[in-house]
Amino acid sequence: MFLSKIFNRTKAPTSFSSYVSPISTSGEVVTVENSTNLGIVYACINVKASAIAKLPLQVFVKTKDGRTRDHAHRISYLLETRPNPHMSPYMFKFVMMVHRETYGAAFIRMKFNRKGLVESLHLMYPSSVSIIEDIEGKVFYVETMNDNTQQVYSEDEVIFIPAFTTDGYNIKSPITVARETIGIIRSQEKFLGSYYQNGTLARGVIKVPTTLNKEAKEKVREEFQKMNAGMQNASKVAVLDEGFDYQNITIPLGDSEFIASQNFSLRQICRIYGIPPHMVGDLERSTFNNIEQMSMDFVLNTLQPICVSIEEEMDYKIFNKQEQQKGYYVKFNLTSALRADSKSRAEYMQLMIRNGLLTTNEGRKLEDLEPIKDGDRLLISQDLTHLDNLENLQSSKGGE
Repeated sequence: MFLSKIFNRTKAPTSFSSYVSPISTSGEVVTVENSTNLGIVYACINVKASAIAKLPLQVFVKTKDGRTRDHAHRISYLLETRPNPHMSPYMFKFVMMVHRETYGAAFIRMKFNRKGLVESLHLMYPSSVSIIEDIEGKVFYVETMNDNTQQVYSEDEVIFIPAFTTDGYNIKSPITVARETIGIIRSQEKFLGSYYQNGTLARGVIKVPTTLNKEAKEKVREEFQKMNAGMQNASKVAVLDEGFDYQNITIPLGDSEFIASQNFSLRQICRIYGIPPHMVGDLERSTFNNIEQMSMDFVLNTLQPICVSIEEEMDYKIFNKQEQQKGYYVKFNLTSALRADSKSRAEYMQLMIRNGLLTTNEGRKLEDLEPIKDGDRLLISQDLTHLDNLENLQSSKGGE
């Protein structure tokens, strides 16, 4: 193969099947495609992807006084208006996160203009991308197209956002980690489907008073299924001939161990994805107080690390050297995600404005309110002063 003569080894094929056998110990085949058809997996990925997608990703530049937001920068247009002709910023970030949470990594190809500046951002489908190291130790991204041709991109052309990696390149998909749990849930759902398909007729044994040959046994089983199985017979009374006896040998669905097993499997998926159970509709152990705390933990311990990893990768690759030297960087705005209830926000805003940390208009902006006249001046309570002023005041009183 042509590429094998150029490159030394493959560091990270992103196909799910390349990591581990897709067959779980429960016998279920687990793939990215059928895993996202599972309600709890779909819900966890949707919650996480939506949470990142709704956060504004903005461009800033460092100044002597701190920083200022650059609305006119070309990267600001890509991140806040249109990353490419086919996607809105929300959709771009959402699909990026879906790739990260299913295949274990997101790959963003940067398209450059003639001046060498980034003019658009395009998502690469993870299963078609391999990370390759050449004989000189340089890293390249090889994308297999629909016509089986291959495009090779340098490390500077692709923004790489892994979910979990052991060395910076070899990635592990959350689906891989959750494979056994997903297999169990799929088996449980098939069991339930079969249960209701049979009209809640459980698996059992029919005892007959005489010995039957193979054909007679099949006939009895067939007739019994025909008269008692299926939803159309769910509420009907079964009538057995004299001498026949039916014994149920299936664990009832109301059994506490079966229900506990289902709940454990669902919560295990939530743990793997870092999603508080109440965010996917599991309110069994939730209270008003701990829901607020868990929601805050979700932002700080699940979303913020993802934001930092995206910011750092973009800062290094999306700006050229001159822009990096000038202090350009991107930053997710987590203010909306960290908002507490209205009472807590009001108390926080009062403290920030009364202590001169925010102007009235800055506080109104955080609440999406229009600015007011004279609202750009800092306010401070009259009972506050510098410590040295207080010492001078005490000294002057002592000298009187």
